[in-house]
Formats: sequence, structure tokens, C-alpha cells
Amino acid sequence: MSQEITKEYYEEQLRKAEDVLQGNLKTWEDLKKEYEGLEVTVKSLPDRTRHKAMIPIGSKAFFPGELIHTNELMVLLGDGYFVERSAKQTLEIISRRMAATEEKIDAVGKQLEDFETRKNFSSNVVDEENITPGIKDLGDGLGFILKNYKININLNSTIEPLI
Repeated sequence: MSQEITKEYYEEQLRKAEDVLQGNLKTWEDLKKEYEGLEVTVKSLPDRTRHKAMIPIGSKAFFPGELIHTNELMVLLGDGYFVERSAKQTLEIISRRMAATEEKIDAVGKQLEDFETRKNFSSNVVDEENITPGIKDLGDGLGFILKNYKININLNSTIEPLI
């Protein structure tokens, strides 16, 4: 379903796409911080054989207790499967997951840089005189035809001449 393009519509679609990318970046950065905190905790567990802790009973009650066997940890492999690992093995798993998370952060950061480049280019191309009533949205959310260019703004977008 196509729709007439206005500068406001175009800018709204740019904001939506940027919000999605920013949300993805924040999600991955939050996950990295959680892994960093987990790494510090797991490193300190084998230091002693027992740790004092507040043990939950239900969702609202806690009582004082002790953690024992602190070198034995259950690690989620995915899809509900857990495996028992030592603290050292758990740290290796955490470091691999942190490396994968950093790769995702770098990838989303690159997508944001590319998006900013496209946004700056298109803001120079798109102004009130370039948007005419005959231009239609292609219906895929962010793609439309503008003068002799097809502009697609999504994570795999391209700017190509329509010759």
C-alpha cells in the first residue's frame, strides 16, 4: 500500500529507524554490563568455601543462610538446558559470551554510523522542493522513490540510481 511522501513523514520514519538502532545498542550494552558484573561475582566465589547470603523464600521473604560448594555453578546453555561447571569453566563461558556481545555492539555501532551517513546524505537530498505529490511510498515502511533515486532506509539499505 503506497502513501504520499511529505518531509514530515520522511523525518518521522528516520526517527523510528534510529530509535530501533539505539534500542538495540542499549540492549547489547546492558547485557555486556550484566556479564561484567557476573564475571566479578564468579571470580570471587572460589575464594572461600562458604559465603553468607540472604536466601529467598517466595517472592517477598528472605532469611539468612550460607552458600556452600561455591565452585560448582549451573550454567544455562540455552533452550532450558543447564550444565554444572566449575568457576574457572564458567569464567571461560562468560568471556566467550562477552566477546560475542562486544561483536554485536560493534556491529550495531557500525549500523548507526552508516545510518547517520545516509541520514545526512538524504537530509541534503530531501527538502520541500524535491518531494512532489507524484512520489509514493513503496509500502515497505521506509522505501520510496525520490527524483532519480531509490532510497531505502533500513538495516540493509542501499542508495542506487534508477536508470
